[in-house]
Amino acid sequence: MMKKLTKTIKTEWPPPKQPPIEMYDDFTMFGRMPLDKNLWYFQEKYLGNMKSTPITKEEIQFKITARALRWKMSTYGIVEEDLLQAALIKYSQGVQDKIGLDFGSSDPWITSIALLNGASKMYMFDYIKTVSLDDEIETLTQLQLYRIWHQQLTIMDENKLRESSLTRSKKGRKNHSLMFDFAISFSSIEHSGLGRFGDPLNPYGDLEAMAQMWCVMKPGAILFLNVPFHQNGSSLVWNAHRIYGYNRLQHLTANWKILQEFNSCQLTNGLMCDGGFAVLWVLERV
Repeated sequence: MMKKLTKTIKTEWPPPKQPPIEMYDDFTMFGRMPLDKNLWYFQEKYLGNMKSTPITKEEIQFKITARALRWKMSTYGIVEEDLLQAALIKYSQGVQDKIGLDFGSSDPWITSIALLNGASKMYMFDYIKTVSLDDEIETLTQLQLYRIWHQQLTIMDENKLRESSLTRSKKGRKNHSLMFDFAISFSSIEHSGLGRFGDPLNPYGDLEAMAQMWCVMKPGAILFLNVPFHQNGSSLVWNAHRIYGYNRLQHLTANWKILQEFNSCQLTNGLMCDGGFAVLWVLERV
C-alpha cells in the first residue's frame, strides 16, 4: 500500500469522461454506488506540480485571526469551518501540544485552525508540492510520507511508536522518526483515484488513502474526517468526487473506531438537515 507512494505510475491524461468499462463495476460497487447522471468533469493536474506561492507566516496569522473572529477563511462555508473547530475543541487533548498531519490540502486553512487550537507542529501532504516559510509548518511529498512509514516499520516497535517525535541529526538533516498524534482530512479522500488531479485511476483510491494515513499515525491517534455524505446512499459523481452513504462509509472507516459525529444539522439547530448535510467524523486509530 505505502510503496505506491514511491512509484511513478503512468496516468491517462486528460482523464476519461466516463469510468473505464473494465473498472466500472468496481467504481460503482456493482451498482451500490451508482454513477450520478449529472457528470461533473475536471482536468486539474496537481500531481507532481509545484504551487506558485509559498505558505508564509503572515498568511497563517491572517487565517488564525479570521477563524478567531469567525470570518470565512476557506473555499468552504462558515458551517464547515465551525464543524472542524467544534471537533478540535471537544478533542483538544489529542491536539494541544501535538504533531498533526493535514492530509490532502494545499491551502493552509485546516493547518491554521489546528495551530489556533494548540497544535505544536503541522505537516501538510497533498498531490501538489508546496513550500512553507513558517517554522510551525512543513510540507511532505509522497516519497517523504513513505519514508516516515518505512523508518517506523524497520526501527521501532509498537511501544516506541507512542513516544516517537521528529528529531534532527547533528548535520541538520531530518530524521523521520515521526508518527502523527492526529490528522485532519477535509473534503479530500473522496477525490482519490478518480484521475481529476492527475492521479492514477483506482476504484479503491479512497480506501487506500485512508490506509496510508493509518500507517503513519500513532496507535490511539485521532483522525478528523470529512467527506461528502448523503443519507439516501452512496453515489459516484464522475470525475469530481464520491458521495458516501453508509455502505461505502463502513469500508472507509474500517480499522478505525468512530468516536463521534459532528454535523451541520446539530450545529445549526435543525436549519441544515437535508439529506446531504455536512458531516465530520472523529475516528481513533486502532
